[in-house]
Amino acid sequence: MLFSYLGWNASVFVASEIRDPRRNVPRSLFLGLGLCTALYLAINAVYLYALSPAEIAAAPDTGEAAARALFGPAGGRLVAGFVLVSVLGTLNAQVLIGPRIVYAMALDEHFFARASRVHATYLTPSVAIAVQALVAIGLIFFLETFPKALDFTVFAILLATLADTAALFRLRRRRPDQPRPYRAFGHPLLSSLYMAITLAIGVAIARASPRECAVALILLLAGLVLYWPVRTRKTDRRAAP
Repeated sequence: MLFSYLGWNASVFVASEIRDPRRNVPRSLFLGLGLCTALYLAINAVYLYALSPAEIAAAPDTGEAAARALFGPAGGRLVAGFVLVSVLGTLNAQVLIGPRIVYAMALDEHFFARASRVHATYLTPSVAIAVQALVAIGLIFFLETFPKALDFTVFAILLATLADTAALFRLRRRRPDQPRPYRAFGHPLLSSLYMAITLAIGVAIARASPRECAVALILLLAGLVLYWPVRTRKTDRRAAP
């Protein structure tokens, strides 16, 4: 269920390429999450109408099973085709937003400078796209199945969101006068509640899928090992006369 809502914050990754980001990025966040919630609840209402809870739990593909129950075998095949098309759309979005993280890190000198290169013809972060492709291929090869990859992905994203929220507390304390056109509603109460819930979900996933979560932690540590020399060089350049 949690995975169904992931990606609502993706527009932040391409904020530098959005017109009037102060106005449009917050709108995209709330609109995207609202649409995702409405569609998710509507689709689940259809599932519960077409199938019993036991049938939903036993179905390998709930959408196809619900379509078969409502419209027959042809409806099931049609919905299965729609699912495949939606997967292609998701891949397109991930290819767009994922490399922008590596690209932005390289521009800010938090990653290897070569990752900031832009394709001469298409003006896309081609090196960062290649980095994401290699990482994705490696994970598929190691994790082997979709459920394992799903557990790894969700756990890794939970770690990232915990770090993001912790950074919010730190930045509010270290830079109280920083211009903030948008205020975090309910902070620090809601932020603390979010961190507690996220941590609880992460612990549950780690207990159910320790191998996949261990891979996420190992990659996190590997990222810190790669980041340290880059950060050291940046600090040295700033200190140099």
